[in-house]
Amino acid sequence: MIEYMSFLADMLEKVGLAALIILAYRTILRSRWPALWSGPAIGVLFGLGAVITMIDPFVVGPGIVFDIRTVMVGLAALFGGFWAVSITCLITVSARLFVGGAGVLPGTVSIVLAAIIALIFVRVRGNQRDLRSLILLGLAISLNLSSIVLLSFEFLVNTAINSIPALVVRNLTGTVILGYFLAMEERREEEHEAFKEMAERDALTGLSNRRALQLLERRTPTRDSNGFFCVIMFDLDHFKAVNDTHGHGFGDVVLARFAEIISRRDPRKRPGCALWRRGILRHP
Repeated sequence: MIEYMSFLADMLEKVGLAALIILAYRTILRSRWPALWSGPAIGVLFGLGAVITMIDPFVVGPGIVFDIRTVMVGLAALFGGFWAVSITCLITVSARLFVGGAGVLPGTVSIVLAAIIALIFVRVRGNQRDLRSLILLGLAISLNLSSIVLLSFEFLVNTAINSIPALVVRNLTGTVILGYFLAMEERREEEHEAFKEMAERDALTGLSNRRALQLLERRTPTRDSNGFFCVIMFDLDHFKAVNDTHGHGFGDVVLARFAEIISRRDPRKRPGCALWRRGILRHP
């Protein structure tokens, strides 16, 4: 009974850590930071996740521990790019050096190897985050286990080699499960932005609708500032006659074509014109 409760507590701990990482990742996505800031932020996130996993490692001998820090390093490369995995690697290596122990050298080498392997993987396959790519990434970063050759020969033969299958499975399952939920969060955010765009655009013309104008008005600088706000109203002469003569379907075509014409004419490119129309007309 005690062993069962211990296993349950360990599972809840891992689930809680994954939930916190996913929540923080969602916050970074919705912040709309440029890549210059979002990459390092993701690196810090996964770096802290790696450090937390070191608190409850897989102990195979005195001073020889394994955990899912490799998973954090691999996912940092996939979801954050070069700067993210570099920062994650730096934080994780620093934490491993601080912990110390007999396995500090192979542990440090394994972290660096995981970062290099993950970067090469992303370079070759791109930022694909489907199930197959996550499985391949989990298997690829497990190649960092080759660093165990730096351990003593006796310990390597008697203990470390027997732990390799469990460590590969741990890397694989961690990468697939956490990576899948992170990718799902990305897709959800993309869908949210798509629906938001649809809600602020007229379906026929693609121009901003009343809802978009109301949102823009709330973002507009006050009268006391140097910014200004402008709305243009167009009126098509004899448009009712077009509908009555050729039908509403043809009238819709005329409106769509007219919207396309005015959307492609950017007043800001004309000398002497100071019209700010961001959010009003669709950019070409």
